[in-house]
Amino acid sequence: MNILVDLLYNLSLLVSLSIISGFILRRKGKGWSNSILQGILMGSTAVIGMIFPLTVSPGLIFDGRSVILSLSGLFFGPLASAISGLMALVFRVYQGGTGVIMGTFVIIMSAAVGTIFNLRNKRKKTGITSKLLFQMGLIVHVAMILLMFTLPNEIAGHILRLIALPVLLTYPITTVLIGRIIAEAIEHLRIEAELKTSEEKYRLLTENASDVISVFNVTKNKFTYFSPSIFYLRGITEAEALNERLEEALTPESFEEFRDAIARDIIDIKENSNAPKCYINEIQQPCKNGEIIWVEVSTRYRYNSIGDIEAVCVSRNITQRKRAEENLVYLSYRDYLTGLYNRRFFEEELKRLDTVRNLPMTIVMADINGLKLINDSFGHAKGDELLKKAAEKIKKGCRVDDIIARLGGDEFVILLPRTDSIAAEQVIKRIKELSLKEQVETIDISISFGYETKCIEEENIQEILKKAEDHMYRHKLYESSSMRNKTIDLIMNTLFEKSNREMAHSKRVSEICEAIAIKMNFDTENINQVRTAGLMHDIGKMGIDEKILNKSQRLNDDEWKEIKRHPEVGYRIINSVNEFSELANSILEHHERWDGKGYPKRLKGEEISIQARIIAVSDAYDAMTSERPYRKGLSEEEAIAEIRKNAGSQFDPDIAKIFIEKVLER
Repeated sequence: MNILVDLLYNLSLLVSLSIISGFILRRKGKGWSNSILQGILMGSTAVIGMIFPLTVSPGLIFDGRSVILSLSGLFFGPLASAISGLMALVFRVYQGGTGVIMGTFVIIMSAAVGTIFNLRNKRKKTGITSKLLFQMGLIVHVAMILLMFTLPNEIAGHILRLIALPVLLTYPITTVLIGRIIAEAIEHLRIEAELKTSEEKYRLLTENASDVISVFNVTKNKFTYFSPSIFYLRGITEAEALNERLEEALTPESFEEFRDAIARDIIDIKENSNAPKCYINEIQQPCKNGEIIWVEVSTRYRYNSIGDIEAVCVSRNITQRKRAEENLVYLSYRDYLTGLYNRRFFEEELKRLDTVRNLPMTIVMADINGLKLINDSFGHAKGDELLKKAAEKIKKGCRVDDIIARLGGDEFVILLPRTDSIAAEQVIKRIKELSLKEQVETIDISISFGYETKCIEEENIQEILKKAEDHMYRHKLYESSSMRNKTIDLIMNTLFEKSNREMAHSKRVSEICEAIAIKMNFDTENINQVRTAGLMHDIGKMGIDEKILNKSQRLNDDEWKEIKRHPEVGYRIINSVNEFSELANSILEHHERWDGKGYPKRLKGEEISIQARIIAVSDAYDAMTSERPYRKGLSEEEAIAEIRKNAGSQFDPDIAKIFIEKVLER
């Protein structure tokens, strides 16, 4: 009985040392340095146990070194096992006595068994269980009992009978107990390491994320956490953000919306608390510098450890996105050129405002006179400038609440809610007065208007729109004609300003055309038409670069291609004016040839209008006899010879003959 008590005393000492070892273990890392440290620690524990052993006889001692050394090999591997075994071996040899040989073999065997179990577990990747610890403890201490036969024969049997049963009863169980202490220490160390890693990842995410992570305690109505990125979002520190009330962190409008959203969300999660719902809101927040930014807040709710409801929020700056969205909405309802509303917006507003409370409602249609002519003559850039100026004057002449839209091309519409016809006429009058004072360079702004008023609910708004458009077109018939005549004069003057040579040439061609027409016995009206066509035959050169018109050298191929466009351009300009439309074909065809080799349509013979054939002779004669910077003009005789030579190929032979014999009298 005393032997069992002494063994338990020794083993309890080892258990206490193992607990201390576990605390030390929790504070160390991994690797070979840790194996060395654990080897020294386990070796020291074994040595301390050997200092307070159960002494059976002088030199024959029993202690818990076998337990400690086997566990050292099992938990900490071969290196720790070798160090702890070596320390125990040296101390046992130092102690000496009859049991030194047995003690030496027990030390070596215990360390080896523990190491073998370690390698087996690593290979099979199995955990260390109480069953495994008991199995190892039993194997080690059965082996220890067998090693008692290395004692001298006279004492071996006695020792075996005295110690074998207490060892088998206590040592395997102590192996399990100390093994569990070490295993729990190692497991605790692993959990601590994982927690530390997780905490570092969390800190890395929260402290370096561009999005702001925050926690708002809904129950206490206060913020409890902000990630450092709040500074980059709003220019305030975490401490400043935590001290803000919710209403201070948002604009007044957003506070009302967000507060109501939280209330709805709380009801939702209380009804279904297990649903992992994420709620997204777009709010506005003030920054420290006074700027207001748009923020998208993604929110999840949870119950904290004391039962309060918390909102875990992730916020990101979406100001640029909101501006892009606003710009997209603006563009979808605006005319890109004038900045006025477009047809889509007008049609939606027309439906929305078509109510009794907006009666009487007047619709005004407006159309820019002569826009096509200006585009063809001066280019679309000039036409666009005219549109923008006209839109500016229309807007300026209207009231703040009036809706002005560009329907497309040269058409505008004005929607005047709660406006009768008298008030609408005043609006139109203001716009006309403003337009008369404005020009785009030398081009007047001329706008034709028409309006119609809806006075009773039963009237169809689309019919009102159609009537307003009809009235506008009736006004346009005479207003646009006047404008086009002015524009033609402007075009001719502009062309002559671009090139003095063109002005002189056109006037001479006009005079020659008139003379030929008289000799051909045309009536007065046709003579005037030919004379005017001769004057305007090169009006299409309005669209030709001034550098080409005034070039002092011969034209290259590309420049000739550009020059050869002028009959078609001239045709489009003249054809847009009713008063001159009869002249359009003669201007288009004045570079056609009698033999069909001219341009642009390659007409032949009498397919070409007689006015064009007269212009062709007149134009060619004046061109041949006029001085050019790159050549001298031909004499009258030389020019006549050229006309005679090309009569029947380039020129109408009859007209060529009349010109030479009756006009020039040669």
